[in-house]
Amino acid sequence: MATIEIIGSEKAFSADPNRQGKVDRVVVYRGEDGLTRFVTVPDETYSIEAAQAAIRKFEGERRLATPVRFTI
Repeated sequence: MATIEIIGSEKAFSADPNRQGKVDRVVVYRGEDGLTRFVTVPDETYSIEAAQAAIRKFEGERRLATPVRFTI
């Protein structure tokens, strides 16, 4: 199981066209690989649990997008 640490969060206007004029939290985190990444969470529903859920979702999708190499 991967260990992830949330470094911080900042409020910013949403880049999502459906949320135009609303505020999101940009949550910055670091994984075991040492890379820093971010996810966005709507400010009105922001909590640590919501941030963790968004990170889990993003990491799951990111890992699915990783090519699988094998030899035949």
